[in-house]
Amino acid sequence: MKITPDLFAAFLKCPTKCWLRANGEPASGNTYAEWFKTQNDTYRETQSQRLVSEYPTGDAAASPAAERFVK
Repeated sequence: MKITPDLFAAFLKCPTKCWLRANGEPASGNTYAEWFKTQNDTYRETQSQRLVSEYPTGDAAASPAAERFVK
């Protein structure tokens, strides 16, 4: 089993939630949780771009997204 950022976050909230997600159980469809995750991801992406844009091209390094390496 590959440990992804979503699995790790689920484990911090509830080990049972992590186990269910790791075993492919479908989510219950919590509208608020989906909205909150979307807002959080959008905020993180926007602020990351803002921070990188404040530095000259040669002074900032960015790593690829962690999800690209998890299969």
